[in-house]
This record gives sequence, structure tokens and C-alpha cells, in this order.
Amino acid sequence: MISQLAQVCVDRLNAKDAPAMDAIKMQVEVEREYIVQGNTLAHETNEKEEKAMSLEFEITSTRYKAEKDDTVFFSGLYRKIYKFVVANAGIESAFAAPEAEAETLAALESVFPQHGLRRFLSLSREDKSAQLKELTSIVMGIRIFNKSIGKGGVGMHDPVEPYIEQAEELSGQMKGLLIDTQRELEKYELVTTHLASLHRPSDPMMLRIRDEHNNRVAMLDLAQFLLEQVEKGLATVNGLAEQYNAEQKEMQDLVGARHSIPKEQVYPKLEALGMIYALLLQESRTLEVLQQVTSVLMNFASTFVTAVTSHQLQEASSSARANPLLSDSGPPTSANPEEDAKLYSAEKLTWEEACGGEALPKLRCGGLSPVTAVKRAGLLLRAVPEAGCVRWNNALYGFANPSEADQFCTNPENYIAALDNVAATMPEIVRLLRIEESFPSLRMAGVVDCMATPVTCDFGTQTPTHFIDKHIDRNYEWNEWALRRRVLALTNLRQKQTHSMQTADSHFRREQQTQVWLPKESTTQTAVQKGTSMPQKKMYIAGLRGAPNVAMNVVTVDLDLGQPHEY
Repeated sequence: MISQLAQVCVDRLNAKDAPAMDAIKMQVEVEREYIVQGNTLAHETNEKEEKAMSLEFEITSTRYKAEKDDTVFFSGLYRKIYKFVVANAGIESAFAAPEAEAETLAALESVFPQHGLRRFLSLSREDKSAQLKELTSIVMGIRIFNKSIGKGGVGMHDPVEPYIEQAEELSGQMKGLLIDTQRELEKYELVTTHLASLHRPSDPMMLRIRDEHNNRVAMLDLAQFLLEQVEKGLATVNGLAEQYNAEQKEMQDLVGARHSIPKEQVYPKLEALGMIYALLLQESRTLEVLQQVTSVLMNFASTFVTAVTSHQLQEASSSARANPLLSDSGPPTSANPEEDAKLYSAEKLTWEEACGGEALPKLRCGGLSPVTAVKRAGLLLRAVPEAGCVRWNNALYGFANPSEADQFCTNPENYIAALDNVAATMPEIVRLLRIEESFPSLRMAGVVDCMATPVTCDFGTQTPTHFIDKHIDRNYEWNEWALRRRVLALTNLRQKQTHSMQTADSHFRREQQTQVWLPKESTTQTAVQKGTSMPQKKMYIAGLRGAPNVAMNVVTVDLDLGQPHEY
């Protein structure tokens, strides 16, 4: 049974031209890549922080011991501080060149000269940590400022312009994908609406078009998510770039041609410049993650051949639907929709009333119509403003047409339960409907963790020192006569036959009586009786009576009476 189930899963996964399975693969691959890249980024950040924390602990735990020659001690401690600045900045490659190392040491010396180590060692551990972190930002700010005035900054690149260029390119790619996908969805919705009045949802052609439509809905959902992430990062970088340029300009105006500036004025600006640069580098690394995820998504742009023909599209464009849509499932239509709506506390609203000051209302089910998904066997149609929305159970639901809103109001609880039943047979729509809480086993994060992390279990084995071969035949019989008896019994059994016969008289099992003549009692008697008798020895005293001259003596007599048969 398990092998058959595994074979069915393998066949479905390897199926060609399967839009539903391609939608599942697309969601899993994109989510997996997003999580893996995010974990890699978090791992890199943790490694940088752990390395910096290790150096920080080593520096702050150092105790000064007076010696004759303190040069070696202070030189080693100063070198550790330099390593901490490089590690905490997180861009070791920018400090790898000898010119970059010399520039960084010079910047560190200008802010924190080596002769200040004695005072540094007298501080508390908390003050040491705060001063070390401040040093990183200030040294970074000095190198950035040197690059801006053309007097240094070896290995330091401007992250703003490359980020904006790549982000705008990625945003344009996502927008183009969104436009193409929306056009495809409009064609699918037009053909589906036209054929829905002629064919049942269970029709093979309608199922194929449904799977293709849902595949494009999944593509649109993922593309919108990535576009939102790119635009969010672009807005963040634009804001940081304004601060970055403003800080650089203020530094240039502040420094000018002067050779000496109070540190109370310049250090805060250098620190802010270094912190902004670190944030820009982090955003650049995040953009690389989005580029990797986008490349995975683009692999699923065209994985199947559409079943919609140009003839069907032309008919759907030229005809106006007048007949109602056919359906196979869903709760029955209510006879009193207004009373049922009051019973379930369902309130119909327009989109303007439901927005609450926002551009669009926050609709459940991912902005898709739950009624269409139930009535049309999992078909996902977008909610439209003309259909309004329904507030039920502190949530807003949108619909594809006004009649669906009326149907939902009559029995919203049954529709939501039916939606879960539909999604249970179509895992590719669970994420699109945003009902992962009903299917915790389909959460992409858990699936990705199972794929990325090997499954382990604890087990133990025990091996004897000396193996003993045991060849025990439970059916072995050593007695030859017992074997003969068994053979005779089997032979006798093969010669037995079971006979049965039924007649008309015995059909109803008539009661009958029989009489048996018992054998007479008889006895037997043997002709000869035999027995044995041993000789007897008798002893008596003679001469006790009689004449005086008779002497007394003991007489022994053997009495052989003979055998009984001799009488």
C-alpha cells in the first residue's frame, strides 16, 4: 500500500504539462529559495556578529599588568582593536588591500591613538564595548569621506547607484511579468465565464482551464510579493541615500579647507555616515536574495501549453452571457436571503465603506472569491469592487459578482467549511487563499525545513562477541515409529471419502427412531487352574513323653505337599 502511494506521488511529480502540479512546484521552489537565501543571509550576519563579539570580549577582558617593556602588550591590544573594527564592519574585502589597511590604521589612529590605551583599560566593560562600536562607525565614516573628496577610500564602493539601478531593473522585470500574467488571467476569466454557462465544473475541459487559470493566479501572487519587497527596499534605500548625501555634503562644508575641527562636531556626523553605509550594504545583500528568488520564479513563466483556443477566445469576446453559471457543489440557495443574513450577522458593504481610510479593503482569502471556489470546483476569481463585500465574523470577504455576495450572506459558515474541503483536495490553492492555519502541514516553512534538514533518529544495535549458529527444525521427529504412524494416518486420510445424500422424504429432516439389539452378556472360564507351592520345613521336639530311657531331641521335617494340579 505504501509503495503504491509512493509510486502515485512520483508519477504526479514527474507528470508533464500539468498546470496544477507546476503551481505547487512553483510555490515550493520560490518559497524554498526565499527561505534558504534568507537563512544564508542570517547565517552570514550571525558569523560576523559572533566574530566581532569574540574579539570584543577578548579586548574588554584584557587586564593591564605593569611590565618593563609595555610596547609589545599595547601593540598586540591595538592590533586586536583594529581586527574588531574590520570584523564589525563586515566588509573584510574592503580592508584586504595593503593601501586599505594602511588607510584604516591611519583613520583609527586619528580617532583613537595608541597612547590612549591606558585610559581605555581603566574604563568599565560596558564603556569599552560602547566605545568599540562607536569606533567602527567613525572609522567607516572617515574612509567614506576620504573617498568622496578623492583622497582615499580604497576598496570602498558607492552602494547607492548600483542598488537603484539593479532594483529598478528588477522592478521593471516584475511589472512586465505582472502585466503579462494579468492579461492571461483576463483571457482565462473571459473564456471561463463564457463556458461556465454551458459546461459543468467537473467537465475535463473546465478542469484543465481551471488548473491553468489557478497556475497564473499563483504566478501573479508571487510576482506581486516580490515586487512589493523590491519597491519596499527601493524606498528604504532612497531615504538612506538622501541622508547619505546630506551627511557627506555637511561634512564637506564643515571641513572645507580647515585642518583642525572639534571632534564634538565631526564625530557624530562620521558615525552617522558609517551607520548609513552599513545599512546600505545590508539592503544590497537583501536585493541579491530577491534577484535569486526572481530567477527561480521566471523558470515557471511558461511550463505548459494552454488549452484555450483562439476560437474559444473569439466566441467569448463576441458573446454576452445570459444564462446562469452551472455548478456541481456548494450550499443550496436560500429562499429567504435577508432573514438568513440577519441570522448569521452578515453585513453587506461597499468597498468604500470597508476601506476605513485605506486605498483597498483588507479582504480575506487573498482577495479571491470563496463562493466561486466552492461553486466552481476550486476556480479562483478575483474580487471586484462592483460586487461589494461582506463583513462576517470580524473579517471582510470579496466576491466576483453581486449574486455571490447574496449567496454568501445566507450561509457564510457553510461556505467557509466547504472552502476548506475544496482546498483539501487542491493543495496548490491553500497559500493563494491564505488559509494555511487550516492546513498546518502545508506551511512552506515547515516543508522547506524538512527538505533542507536531514531527518535523524536515535537508534542502537548490540552485537554478540561470539556468534552461535542455530539450525533448529521445529518439525523434526527423531522417532521412526512416530514417522510411520504419521505416514499411515495421512495415507488413511487420503482414502477416506465423505458421502451425503438427500431425498424428498428427508428434505424437511423428519424425526425417526432406531432400535439397537445390544450383545448378550457372556463369561468365559479357563480349563486348567495352575498354582505353585514351595516345600515347608517343620521343626518339633521329640522324647518329651514316654519311657524314662527315651532321650529328648529336635526333629526337622521337610513337607513337600506337591503342586495343586497334582492332587
